[in-house]
Amino acid sequence: MPRASIPPPTMAPRGRDLQPARISGILSWSGRCVTRLTVTICAVWSCHCVNRDLPPRPDDDAGGGDLPDARPDADLQDGQLGGVRPDGPTCLPYTCADLHVECGRVLDGCDGVLDCGVCTVGSCGGGGRNRCGSDQCQPRTCVDLGASCGLVSDGCGDNTLQCGSCTPPETCGGGGMSKKCGCTPFTCPELGADCGLVSDGCGHMKDCGACIAPRTCGGEGVANRCGCVATTCEMQNANCGMLPDGCGGVLDCKTCLMPELCGGGGPNRCGTAPCVPKTCGGAGAECGSISDECGNIVNCGDPCQPPNTCGGSGFANRCGCSPVSCATQGKNCGVVADGCGLMLDCGGACPSPQTCGGGGDSNVCGCTGKTCADVGADCGIADDGCGGKLDCGSCTSPRACAAMGTPNKCQ
Repeated sequence: MPRASIPPPTMAPRGRDLQPARISGILSWSGRCVTRLTVTICAVWSCHCVNRDLPPRPDDDAGGGDLPDARPDADLQDGQLGGVRPDGPTCLPYTCADLHVECGRVLDGCDGVLDCGVCTVGSCGGGGRNRCGSDQCQPRTCVDLGASCGLVSDGCGDNTLQCGSCTPPETCGGGGMSKKCGCTPFTCPELGADCGLVSDGCGHMKDCGACIAPRTCGGEGVANRCGCVATTCEMQNANCGMLPDGCGGVLDCKTCLMPELCGGGGPNRCGTAPCVPKTCGGAGAECGSISDECGNIVNCGDPCQPPNTCGGSGFANRCGCSPVSCATQGKNCGVVADGCGLMLDCGGACPSPQTCGGGGDSNVCGCTGKTCADVGADCGIADDGCGGKLDCGSCTSPRACAAMGTPNKCQ
C-alpha cells in the first residue's frame, strides 16, 4: 500500500470518450485549459472554461474531423464549459443546426446520435460530409479517419461506425488523440497533492515529494497535503515555562510555585533541583527557536543561506533544502531546476510524434496538431502530424479531390 493517496475529485467520467474540440481542423484534447486561436476548452475537473465557437462546416476548407464533445450554450456564463456545468457533469448535446449538418445520422457529442433527415434534392454526402448534393459520396471507414475506438459518422447518411473499445485505464481519446485509446496521467498539482505517493489515474504511482519541516505529509489529517499540528503542554509533559509548539508558535505552560523552579523536575517541569539551561549548540540546533528546558525560549538565529531554509530538508532546527521532483512539477521531459540549486533530468526523448514542450507546456511531452491549411489540404483525409487525421472536406462540383493526381487538392 502507498503511504497515502487521495482520489481525484468528482468529475465528468474519465471513462467517457473525451472527444476533442475541433479548432480549424485541429483534433485537440487536453487535461488542462488550452487556447487555440479563439477557442478555449477544458476537459478536466480542475478548471471550467468557456467554448463559444460553433464547429466549422464539415465541407469547410479549414477542416472537419470528429464532432466536439458537447455543444456551446448561449446561456453559459464566462468561466463555464459548454457541455459540463460547474455544478455537475451535465452534457448539452449539439443539434443538427449547430453542426451545419443537413442529412443522415451524426453524433451529438453526448454519446447520442442525431437523425438530421433526408435530402429532398441530391444525396446525403454529395455536397460534403452529411450535406446534400449531386456528387457521389464515398463512405469513410474507421481506417480512413484514423479511428481505433468510439463512434464516427461515415459522412454519407445513416451509418455510424463503431471503431472499437479500449481497455481500462485507457479510454477513447484519453491520451489526447481523438478516437485513439490512451490515458493522460494526472499531475500532482492537478490532484492537489503536495507530498507522498498518489495514483496517476493510469495505473501508476506518482511521487509528489516531501514537506518542509515542521510540516509533514498528512500532518493535519489530509492525505498527501503538507500540514502541521501544534503540540500542547500536556503532550510534552510540561507544566511550566515557554516552549515551541512545533509549528512556529509558542506555548505558555504556566509558572511554578515557590520554592520550585521550572526545570527542577525535568524539562519544563516544576521541581526543587537546579536547572541547567540548554544551548543551541548543546541541542544541535543551527537555526530557529528551541526550549532551554528551564522555562525559556532560545533563538538560534537564521544563518541558512538560500536556497536552504530552516527545516528545509525536513529536520527541525537544521538548515537544508528539499528538492522539488519532476513529478511534483508535472514535468516528464528535458531538464528543470529542482529548487535547491541543481538541475533535474526529467526524461529522455518523448515518444514520437510528441516532442518536449510540443503541446505548449514546457518540459511536458506533447504534440500540437496541424490544420488543413497548415498542411495545404483542400479536401479529403490528411495527417495532422500528431498521429491523428484531419477531415478537410470535399470539393465543389465540377472539381474533385485529387482529380489530377495531387493528394488533398481540389482539381
